[in-house]
Amino acid sequence: MIIAVKAENKQFFLQEAEKRGELANEDLKQKLEAEAARKGIEALWQGSKLEVESVLKSVCDRILGDKSLDSLEKKRRADGLKIIGEIYRSAKLSHEA
Repeated sequence: MIIAVKAENKQFFLQEAEKRGELANEDLKQKLEAEAARKGIEALWQGSKLEVESVLKSVCDRILGDKSLDSLEKKRRADGLKIIGEIYRSAKLSHEA
């Protein structure tokens, strides 16, 4: 949430500076616009990440908390979740590969 506020503040600062004519320097304007865009993308990423983590927690709780299963089946499910977790953890951004 803090990142979203920072992104909004950057955008506000950029708009106000432009109104006052302080952005005559095109390089400065481009840098500020790029920074505002970066902060916006970062805020979107953080929100998406929180949502994914919440869904994963719910799924894990549901899969592992099923009272109708015996301990062997719960162990198998936990092993499956561990494999999936390792796959997610090993994933890299396309430019990191």
